[in-house]
Amino acid sequence: MNTITDIAHRLHDNEVQLLRKLRQARRARAAPDRSLLRLGDRVADNVAATVGSWRFIIIQSMILVAWMVLNVTAWVQNWDPYPFILLN
Repeated sequence: MNTITDIAHRLHDNEVQLLRKLRQARRARAAPDRSLLRLGDRVADNVAATVGSWRFIIIQSMILVAWMVLNVTAWVQNWDPYPFILLN
């Protein structure tokens, strides 16, 4: 059974160089240079990373539950009664 190193030794030098170039090209595509992105693209990436995080989802859910509890129990003068129109 051939191992990877046995197969690699059989390749010619130009094939090894071609494989190295292909790996570098794949890495470059996978991780684009952020300095080349426009401002709007960078802002959109940051917003998506923040809003899509579990930390944000949990904090937002806690705020929504607190809003509803405070309004149902009327601790703060019931500023947004039951159908919670301001919550929309």
